[in-house]
Amino acid sequence: MWNSSLSRFLNETLKMEQRMKKWAIACLICIACFMVSCDTRYGDKIVASISKEISGLPEINIESSGKFLNDLKLSPFWKVERDREGNFYAVARSLSSSDPFLEPNPNQFLFTFMKLDRPLLPKDYTVRNAYLDGNEDYSTLSAKIVFRQPIDKTIAYYVAGTDIKLDIYESYEKTIGPNSFSKLAIKLDADKDIYMIVREQGKDRKRKTTFNILPELLEHIKDISQFPIQYRTSEKYKKFYDTFFPSPDKDIDMWRFPGTQGRDMFYGYFISQSNLSYEGINIKISNQEYCDGECTRDYSRLDKAEYLGRPHYDNDKLFFSIEDNAVYLSAEHDKEFGYFSGNNKFEAEIEILNDESEILYKTKGMFTGWER
Repeated sequence: MWNSSLSRFLNETLKMEQRMKKWAIACLICIACFMVSCDTRYGDKIVASISKEISGLPEINIESSGKFLNDLKLSPFWKVERDREGNFYAVARSLSSSDPFLEPNPNQFLFTFMKLDRPLLPKDYTVRNAYLDGNEDYSTLSAKIVFRQPIDKTIAYYVAGTDIKLDIYESYEKTIGPNSFSKLAIKLDADKDIYMIVREQGKDRKRKTTFNILPELLEHIKDISQFPIQYRTSEKYKKFYDTFFPSPDKDIDMWRFPGTQGRDMFYGYFISQSNLSYEGINIKISNQEYCDGECTRDYSRLDKAEYLGRPHYDNDKLFFSIEDNAVYLSAEHDKEFGYFSGNNKFEAEIEILNDESEILYKTKGMFTGWER
């Protein structure tokens, strides 16, 4: 009897293993089919194209990649960061206002705004590090400088003397819409892998904004490429500092733009000292009671770190702006503050650190916590 029971048990076990194998294979097939269908439905696909001839763009000669990168770092008009592989890139800053009734539209690249004879800051303005807010022609626009050849199938490359074929991509919809995007890359120097990438998002099939902004962007970059070996940023960008920081000079001046759901931006300037590094600038916010120590997340703040460069003289000005500084509560305080309610605030310590974890500035401020 015992042998008979054991035999039945082994037979049932074998049948169960066979059923499990069939079930596992069926699951893998379903997952594979789902991934293929998702890729077909949601992958970047071309929804429109435009061919256009461009002529008369300024020629740029960058004598030194290192000097050009440092000049971008020293400029308040560009934010220089590093990607996860350690490569530097620069993004053009822009000015925007939350007032929808201002005329003319104040949203423009920061270097464009500062070319005005008398630049007046609009009501409820903010400085953006990633993109330019759009209008009826486009949703967003960004200009980015990279120091290696881009690896991206959605990028079109400009070649002098030929027509540009610019494809417009869509990730989710079948037709062009407000989230459709295009990317155009221009090599800034014939002998160096330095590229500017203009990304436009929106439903304009003609991509007027991309093509219209190219001469102005390249003229600005050409100007930077011709900067002298040494200069004072406080003189080179005097109009900018006078416009945004009209009060008398301080060793450091820091201001704050309120952000959505407490994700505020801190911006300001340092008066440089030769014994300090101004690379990898990041903001740490701490409160022991509400956050069990650090309220920001170290990987997040380091990912957004800004590189301000090497000034040529002591006591010079270095602009910084770090966005999206959310603070996260400890578990025990989540319910107390409510889900993104913004009803409760607490005081926390603010530290500005460099890439060597040196504290360059310390103060305190009020914050609204985010739930984990």
